[in-house]
Amino acid sequence: MFRRSWEALPKDPHFEPDLKKLGYFVNEDDELRNIENPKFYFKYFINKNERYNERQRYALHEALAQEIHDRFAKTGLIQHRLPLEAGPTDPHVPIFASANLATCSRAIIIVGESHQDLGVFAYRTVCGPGGITAGTALSYAARLPADAGLVIANPGQLFWYAEGKRALNAQSQLGVPMPSAVHIGLVTREEHRVPQNRNVDEHVRYMFDTVIPKLLAGNDKAQLHVIGVGDGADAVEAYMDQEMHWAKWEPLLKSLTIMGGLYDGVDSQVSGFRKFLRERARAYIVSDEPLNIPLSGPDGNKREAHFTGFGCPVFSAGEPLNIESIPIKAREAALEWINDVAADVDYKNEPVFISYADEEMGNDNVWGPERLVDEALANQFEGGMQNESVSI
Repeated sequence: MFRRSWEALPKDPHFEPDLKKLGYFVNEDDELRNIENPKFYFKYFINKNERYNERQRYALHEALAQEIHDRFAKTGLIQHRLPLEAGPTDPHVPIFASANLATCSRAIIIVGESHQDLGVFAYRTVCGPGGITAGTALSYAARLPADAGLVIANPGQLFWYAEGKRALNAQSQLGVPMPSAVHIGLVTREEHRVPQNRNVDEHVRYMFDTVIPKLLAGNDKAQLHVIGVGDGADAVEAYMDQEMHWAKWEPLLKSLTIMGGLYDGVDSQVSGFRKFLRERARAYIVSDEPLNIPLSGPDGNKREAHFTGFGCPVFSAGEPLNIESIPIKAREAALEWINDVAADVDYKNEPVFISYADEEMGNDNVWGPERLVDEALANQFEGGMQNESVSI
């Protein structure tokens, strides 16, 4: 009878977490390029065996994390472990925060997606056209005023890898070293969970209940501006849409920028938060339209193919496909809007006119309480697409 011993199983491939040893370097444009042929970016498929590809990516992301974290430190950000009382070898989630939060006039809080690493928006940009700074929150840190602080949450790396003494996201945990190349990745058990940060909602709750108040150290003069991406934005809204939480943060929260979430703000539970969304929040979504084109008012646009029921004005991110690319493509527009909000104590979203309908949705649905056709605007759209102007 055929029998194969454990020793006969193929060995798990090993790659050093070093850019040079992996065959890559960072060029003068801050882009990751192949050493042998600098015309090429990162190549994922190096072997027909998927395990080799996973292990290479795992090592590359570890090497990039070292580079990215060093750059964050050079901008003045400090790494903190969550829970705050955790030691270096205890299960913890790393975050970054400015040292001046106790004295700053405004604080930007970035809550990314649950499948990304700390400070990373999109590896497609980090490892491809655009480069490391453009694909991470480093691009936001470089554009903040001197009196502003920055907090970078980490809703992705919630899996504690004890052997490597580091936190991983769901994708990275598949690439950890295994006894052989045919072993299945780690199964998440309780020892892999980080206390008070077991999932995205817990992480956001711990950030706002414990971490941010401690970092602000009683600085009630600071304006808080939150930027949420994807399910990170959903978690922030779900947290704020509770009476107890909203009563605590309403005096400090100045603006909310939603990038590709799906939380229904139109029917939010807390009336004060619902009013805040209409007046001091905005959403950017994937769209074929150019950046900053208004797509919907606070009540949604039934003639837009994508979800628009955010309870706030909705704009095109200038990105047609990927939510993870929204904070990259819409960065300048979002930061400019945040500056406008910060400069005006009585800021409220200005009324705008929506004259947009997605061709795929047809012309039969009427959005809004009143149908007003602007012939001049209608003639600008190809295909005879009918338009309606609705004040929001």
